[in-house]
Amino acid sequence: MVQSMTGYGRGETGLFTVEVRSTNHKYLDILTKTPPALYRYEDSLRKALKERFSRGRFEVIISIKPEKAVRLRLNMAIAREMFDNLNSLKKEFSLSGDIGIDMMSSYRDILFSDELVFDPSDIDTAFDSAISGLERMRFEEGRAILEDIRTRLELIDKYVGDIKGRCGLYAQNCRSLLIARVKEFIGDSKLDESRILQEVAILAERADITEEVVRIGSHINQFRKTMKSEDPMGRKLDFLLQEMHREVNTISSKANDADISHMAVEIKSEIERVREQVQNLQ
Repeated sequence: MVQSMTGYGRGETGLFTVEVRSTNHKYLDILTKTPPALYRYEDSLRKALKERFSRGRFEVIISIKPEKAVRLRLNMAIAREMFDNLNSLKKEFSLSGDIGIDMMSSYRDILFSDELVFDPSDIDTAFDSAISGLERMRFEEGRAILEDIRTRLELIDKYVGDIKGRCGLYAQNCRSLLIARVKEFIGDSKLDESRILQEVAILAERADITEEVVRIGSHINQFRKTMKSEDPMGRKLDFLLQEMHREVNTISSKANDADISHMAVEIKSEIERVREQVQNLQ
């Protein structure tokens, strides 16, 4: 099923909140932002993304609720050593005042946090939930993009059909115009009529756009078939658009016909609009 490369998903399980964003990118690029305690899980997250997506720039952000994940315990050895040192200072310098709990608790080194306490499966659950949401958004946007592309492709196909319909008349007009110009050029000079027709035929053949019209029609058919594929299609569609654009440029340069030139300009305009959409497809 077609996917856009733009999407967002969020999942929350236990201590973890996972957010995944994706944007356009020529290849697959993954950026992770995780707390230091979760660095060892980054490779597995990257692998999971690579198995499900082929293109896009992904940003994975994992946040935790430390107040629920960390246990604090008293370091009695440091507390005793600090208490003894404070008493020594008091005696050495004849200091007044008591060494009480308020003073002791002001030294943060007495308290320290254990390693994060959590269930690793919660990370996977939150991540899967975020990825599922991201995929849904990418699928929905992908369907909308294809619908717009189909509409524009119909318009391109119509213009190509109109050009094809004018090919016969254009070729006839081209030959007549060339013959008239040659005769105008030579005036009353004697020239072999068959030679004129031969040269005119050569020039007319060079201006013939039938081959380009057939090829662009073939590209349109391939484009439609590719849009029905279940595989990633963005790159192939982009290639076909390049080929279509090349054929239309050739038609524009060959055809000395105002109507055909106008339709070629319209086709190129629609191709550019389709390309903008295709560049957001996986």
